Amino acid sequence: MHKFSLVSQNSMASFIFTLIFVKQNSQKINAIYCFQIVSGEKISSKLRNLNRLISNSSIKFALYKLAETHVFINLLNILKTITNLKYSSIKDIANAHNIPYFQFQDVNDKNFITHINNQKGNQFAVFTTGQIVRKSTLKEFKNYPINCHGSLLPEMRGPAQYIWYHLKNYEYYGITFNNLQYELDSGDILYQNKFKIPKNISCFYLHYLIAQKWGTEFKNLNNSLKFPPDSIKQTNLNSSTVSLPDADAFKQLKTRNIKVIKLSDFSKIISDIRKLN
Repeated sequence: MHKFSLVSQNSMASFIFTLIFVKQNSQKINAIYCFQIVSGEKISSKLRNLNRLISNSSIKFALYKLAETHVFINLLNILKTITNLKYSSIKDIANAHNIPYFQFQDVNDKNFITHINNQKGNQFAVFTTGQIVRKSTLKEFKNYPINCHGSLLPEMRGPAQYIWYHLKNYEYYGITFNNLQYELDSGDILYQNKFKIPKNISCFYLHYLIAQKWGTEFKNLNNSLKFPPDSIKQTNLNSSTVSLPDADAFKQLKTRNIKVIKLSDFSKIISDIRKLN
Protein backbone atom coordinates (compact mmCIF):
# COMPACT_ATOMS: atom_id res chain seq x y z
CA MET A 1 0.00 0.00 0.00
CA HIS A 2 1.37 3.41 -1.00
CA LYS A 3 1.97 5.91 1.80
CA PHE A 4 1.46 9.66 1.41
CA SER A 5 2.31 12.83 3.27
CA LEU A 6 0.17 15.91 2.58
CA VAL A 7 1.92 19.29 2.41
CA SER A 8 -0.75 21.93 2.81
CA GLN A 9 -1.79 25.31 4.17
CA ASN A 10 -4.93 26.67 5.86
CA SER A 11 -6.65 27.98 2.76
CA MET A 12 -9.95 27.09 1.16
CA ALA A 13 -8.35 25.07 -1.66
CA SER A 14 -5.99 23.08 0.60
CA PHE A 15 -8.77 22.50 3.14
CA ILE A 16 -11.20 21.13 0.54
CA PHE A 17 -8.59 18.90 -1.08
CA THR A 18 -7.41 17.58 2.29
CA LEU A 19 -10.95 16.88 3.49
CA ILE A 20 -11.79 14.79 0.41
CA PHE A 21 -8.36 13.12 0.20
CA VAL A 22 -8.41 12.05 3.85
CA LYS A 23 -11.97 10.71 3.59
CA GLN A 24 -10.82 8.44 0.77
CA ASN A 25 -7.29 7.59 1.89
CA SER A 26 -6.98 8.02 5.67
CA GLN A 27 -5.18 4.68 6.14
CA LYS A 28 -2.59 5.65 3.53
CA ILE A 29 -1.51 8.95 5.07
CA ASN A 30 1.63 9.07 7.19
CA ALA A 31 1.37 12.72 8.18
CA ILE A 32 -0.08 16.10 7.31
CA TYR A 33 2.23 19.12 7.26
CA CYS A 34 0.67 22.58 7.37
CA PHE A 35 2.53 25.75 6.46
CA GLN A 36 2.02 29.48 6.81
CA ILE A 37 0.28 31.26 3.94
CA VAL A 38 3.06 33.84 3.93
CA SER A 39 6.50 32.39 4.70
CA GLY A 40 8.87 33.74 7.31
CA GLU A 41 9.06 33.56 11.08
CA LYS A 42 9.36 37.27 11.89
CA ILE A 43 6.60 39.82 11.32
CA SER A 44 9.03 41.91 9.28
CA SER A 45 9.76 39.04 6.87
CA LYS A 46 6.04 38.25 6.55
CA LEU A 47 5.34 41.89 5.69
CA ARG A 48 8.12 41.88 3.10
CA ASN A 49 6.70 38.73 1.48
CA LEU A 50 3.18 40.18 1.58
CA ASN A 51 4.41 43.41 0.00
CA ARG A 52 6.15 41.34 -2.68
CA LEU A 53 2.82 39.62 -3.46
CA ILE A 54 1.08 42.98 -3.82
CA SER A 55 3.92 44.36 -5.97
CA ASN A 56 3.83 41.33 -8.25
CA SER A 57 0.04 41.35 -8.58
CA SER A 58 -2.32 43.89 -7.01
CA ILE A 59 -4.02 44.85 -3.77
CA LYS A 60 -7.22 43.22 -5.05
CA PHE A 61 -5.48 39.89 -5.50
CA ALA A 62 -4.00 40.18 -2.00
CA LEU A 63 -7.54 40.80 -0.71
CA TYR A 64 -8.76 37.77 -2.65
CA LYS A 65 -6.08 35.61 -0.98
CA LEU A 66 -7.16 37.06 2.38
CA ALA A 67 -10.74 35.92 1.68
CA GLU A 68 -9.60 32.49 0.48
CA THR A 69 -7.54 31.97 3.60
CA HIS A 70 -8.34 33.91 6.77
CA VAL A 71 -11.95 34.90 6.02
CA PHE A 72 -12.94 31.41 4.89
CA ILE A 73 -11.15 29.60 7.74
CA ASN A 74 -12.47 32.05 10.37
CA LEU A 75 -16.00 31.54 9.05
CA LEU A 76 -15.57 27.78 9.49
CA ASN A 77 -14.30 28.37 13.03
CA ILE A 78 -17.39 30.40 13.88
CA LEU A 79 -19.73 27.80 12.39
CA LYS A 80 -17.95 25.03 14.28
CA THR A 81 -18.52 26.94 17.52
CA ILE A 82 -22.23 27.67 17.01
CA THR A 83 -23.34 24.68 14.89
CA ASN A 84 -22.48 21.02 14.44
CA LEU A 85 -19.81 21.65 11.80
CA LYS A 86 -17.09 19.07 12.49
CA TYR A 87 -14.06 20.50 10.69
CA SER A 88 -12.84 24.08 10.63
CA SER A 89 -9.15 23.50 9.92
CA ILE A 90 -6.77 20.96 8.45
CA LYS A 91 -5.69 20.16 12.00
CA ASP A 92 -9.29 19.16 12.81
CA ILE A 93 -9.30 16.77 9.85
CA ALA A 94 -6.00 15.21 10.92
CA ASN A 95 -7.08 14.81 14.56
CA ALA A 96 -10.43 13.25 13.62
CA HIS A 97 -8.64 10.54 11.63
CA ASN A 98 -5.70 10.08 14.03
CA ILE A 99 -3.20 11.34 11.46
CA PRO A 100 0.00 12.95 12.81
CA TYR A 101 -0.12 16.71 12.20
CA PHE A 102 2.85 19.08 12.11
CA GLN A 103 3.20 22.82 11.56
CA PHE A 104 6.17 24.62 10.04
CA GLN A 105 6.75 28.21 8.96
CA ASP A 106 8.51 27.58 5.67
CA VAL A 107 8.41 24.67 3.22
CA ASN A 108 12.17 25.05 2.76
CA ASP A 109 12.88 24.61 6.48
CA LYS A 110 15.59 21.97 6.88
CA ASN A 111 13.79 20.59 9.94
CA PHE A 112 10.74 19.92 7.76
CA ILE A 113 12.82 18.17 5.12
CA THR A 114 14.49 15.97 7.74
CA HIS A 115 11.13 15.19 9.34
CA ILE A 116 9.32 14.18 6.15
CA ASN A 117 12.31 12.17 4.93
CA ASN A 118 12.22 10.19 8.18
CA GLN A 119 8.60 9.11 7.74
CA LYS A 120 8.76 5.32 7.48
CA GLY A 121 7.30 3.86 4.32
CA ASN A 122 6.58 7.30 2.90
CA GLN A 123 6.74 7.29 -0.90
CA PHE A 124 4.81 10.36 -2.05
CA ALA A 125 4.34 13.92 -0.81
CA VAL A 126 1.30 15.73 -2.23
CA PHE A 127 1.69 19.53 -2.33
CA THR A 128 -1.11 22.09 -2.16
CA THR A 129 0.91 24.80 -0.43
CA GLY A 130 1.44 28.05 -2.31
CA GLN A 131 4.97 28.56 -1.01
CA ILE A 132 7.82 28.25 -3.52
CA VAL A 133 9.86 25.08 -3.06
CA ARG A 134 13.53 25.76 -3.76
CA LYS A 135 15.64 23.60 -6.05
CA SER A 136 17.94 22.79 -3.11
CA THR A 137 14.93 21.57 -1.11
CA LEU A 138 13.74 19.27 -3.88
CA LYS A 139 17.22 17.77 -4.20
CA GLU A 140 17.06 16.71 -0.55
CA PHE A 141 13.64 15.06 -0.82
CA LYS A 142 13.69 11.28 -0.54
CA ASN A 143 10.07 10.80 -1.60
CA TYR A 144 8.30 11.65 -4.85
CA PRO A 145 6.72 15.15 -4.72
CA ILE A 146 3.34 15.45 -6.47
CA ASN A 147 2.02 18.89 -7.38
CA CYS A 148 -1.70 19.69 -7.67
CA HIS A 149 -2.22 22.14 -10.54
CA GLY A 150 -5.39 23.85 -11.75
CA SER A 151 -5.06 23.44 -15.52
CA LEU A 152 -4.30 20.94 -18.25
CA LEU A 153 -0.53 21.30 -18.35
CA PRO A 154 1.41 22.47 -20.31
CA GLU A 155 -1.46 24.89 -20.84
CA MET A 156 -1.69 27.75 -18.36
CA ARG A 157 1.45 27.17 -16.34
CA GLY A 158 1.55 29.59 -13.44
CA PRO A 159 -0.79 30.83 -10.69
CA ALA A 160 -4.47 31.76 -10.27
CA GLN A 161 -5.90 29.77 -13.17
CA TYR A 162 -9.39 30.25 -11.65
CA ILE A 163 -9.16 33.93 -12.64
CA TRP A 164 -7.53 33.44 -16.04
CA TYR A 165 -10.14 30.92 -17.17
CA HIS A 166 -12.70 33.71 -16.98
CA LEU A 167 -10.45 36.32 -18.58
CA LYS A 168 -9.62 33.98 -21.47
CA ASN A 169 -13.26 32.90 -21.99
CA TYR A 170 -12.57 29.21 -21.45
CA GLU A 171 -15.51 26.82 -21.51
CA TYR A 172 -13.65 24.15 -19.55
CA TYR A 173 -11.21 23.91 -16.69
CA GLY A 174 -8.68 21.20 -15.94
CA ILE A 175 -6.62 19.63 -13.20
CA THR A 176 -3.21 18.01 -13.41
CA PHE A 177 -1.13 15.97 -10.98
CA ASN A 178 2.51 16.30 -11.93
CA ASN A 179 5.99 15.82 -10.52
CA LEU A 180 6.89 18.94 -8.56
CA GLN A 181 9.92 20.61 -10.11
CA TYR A 182 11.58 23.97 -9.45
CA GLU A 183 10.96 25.17 -13.03
CA LEU A 184 7.45 26.61 -13.24
CA ASP A 185 4.90 23.75 -13.52
CA SER A 186 7.27 21.82 -15.79
CA GLY A 187 7.26 18.42 -14.08
CA ASP A 188 6.24 15.16 -15.74
CA ILE A 189 2.47 14.60 -15.91
CA LEU A 190 0.98 11.77 -13.84
CA TYR A 191 -2.73 12.35 -14.46
CA GLN A 192 -5.04 15.03 -15.82
CA ASN A 193 -8.67 15.57 -16.72
CA LYS A 194 -10.93 18.41 -17.83
CA PHE A 195 -14.45 19.57 -16.92
CA LYS A 196 -17.04 22.03 -18.16
CA ILE A 197 -17.18 25.39 -16.40
CA PRO A 198 -20.70 26.04 -15.05
CA LYS A 199 -22.26 29.26 -16.30
CA ASN A 200 -22.19 32.46 -14.24
CA ILE A 201 -19.93 31.20 -11.47
CA SER A 202 -17.41 33.40 -9.67
CA CYS A 203 -13.64 33.03 -9.71
CA PHE A 204 -13.80 31.88 -6.09
CA TYR A 205 -16.30 29.13 -6.81
CA LEU A 206 -14.23 27.96 -9.79
CA HIS A 207 -11.24 27.86 -7.43
CA TYR A 208 -13.34 25.65 -5.14
CA LEU A 209 -14.30 23.32 -8.01
CA ILE A 210 -10.64 22.90 -8.95
CA ALA A 211 -9.75 21.94 -5.36
CA GLN A 212 -12.74 19.59 -5.21
CA LYS A 213 -11.61 17.83 -8.39
CA TRP A 214 -8.10 17.45 -6.99
CA GLY A 215 -9.69 15.48 -4.18
CA THR A 216 -12.12 13.36 -6.16
CA GLU A 217 -9.83 12.72 -9.12
CA PHE A 218 -6.82 11.63 -7.07
CA LYS A 219 -8.38 8.20 -6.66
CA ASN A 220 -8.06 7.70 -10.43
CA LEU A 221 -4.34 8.39 -10.21
CA ASN A 222 -4.01 6.26 -7.09
CA ASN A 223 -5.59 3.23 -8.80
CA SER A 224 -2.65 2.99 -11.19
CA LEU A 225 0.06 4.55 -9.06
CA LYS A 226 3.35 2.76 -8.53
CA PHE A 227 6.75 3.83 -7.27
CA PRO A 228 8.29 5.44 -9.18
CA PRO A 229 5.11 6.35 -11.11
CA ASP A 230 4.51 6.22 -14.84
CA SER A 231 4.53 9.73 -16.29
CA ILE A 232 4.47 11.75 -19.48
CA LYS A 233 7.09 14.41 -20.14
CA GLN A 234 5.78 17.85 -20.90
CA THR A 235 6.63 19.60 -24.15
CA ASN A 236 6.36 23.27 -25.06
CA LEU A 237 3.86 22.44 -27.80
CA ASN A 238 0.60 24.29 -27.02
CA SER A 239 2.11 25.54 -23.78
CA SER A 240 1.12 28.84 -22.21
CA THR A 241 2.03 30.71 -19.05
CA VAL A 242 -0.03 33.05 -16.87
CA SER A 243 1.15 35.44 -14.18
CA LEU A 244 -0.39 36.74 -10.99
CA PRO A 245 -3.44 38.84 -11.94
CA ASP A 246 -2.73 42.55 -11.81
CA ALA A 247 -5.08 45.51 -11.32
CA ASP A 248 -5.95 45.52 -15.04
CA ALA A 249 -7.10 41.89 -14.84
CA PHE A 250 -9.58 42.81 -12.10
CA LYS A 251 -10.77 45.80 -14.13
CA GLN A 252 -11.52 43.44 -17.00
CA LEU A 253 -13.50 41.17 -14.70
CA LYS A 254 -15.54 44.14 -13.46
CA THR A 255 -16.15 45.45 -16.99
CA ARG A 256 -17.46 42.04 -18.04
CA ASN A 257 -19.55 41.70 -14.88
CA ILE A 258 -17.65 38.60 -13.75
CA LYS A 259 -17.80 38.29 -9.98
CA VAL A 260 -14.60 37.53 -8.11
CA ILE A 261 -16.51 36.25 -5.06
CA LYS A 262 -20.23 35.93 -4.34
CA LEU A 263 -21.70 35.68 -0.85
CA SER A 264 -23.65 32.64 -2.03
CA ASP A 265 -20.34 30.85 -2.73
CA PHE A 266 -19.73 30.45 0.99
CA SER A 267 -23.11 28.87 1.71
CA LYS A 268 -22.78 26.43 -1.21
CA ILE A 269 -19.28 25.38 -0.21
CA ILE A 270 -20.18 25.01 3.46
CA SER A 271 -23.18 22.90 2.47
CA ASP A 272 -20.80 20.54 0.65
CA ILE A 273 -18.46 20.46 3.65
CA ARG A 274 -21.35 19.43 5.92
CA LYS A 275 -22.04 16.46 3.65
CA LEU A 276 -18.46 15.29 4.26
CA ASN A 277 -18.77 15.55 8.07
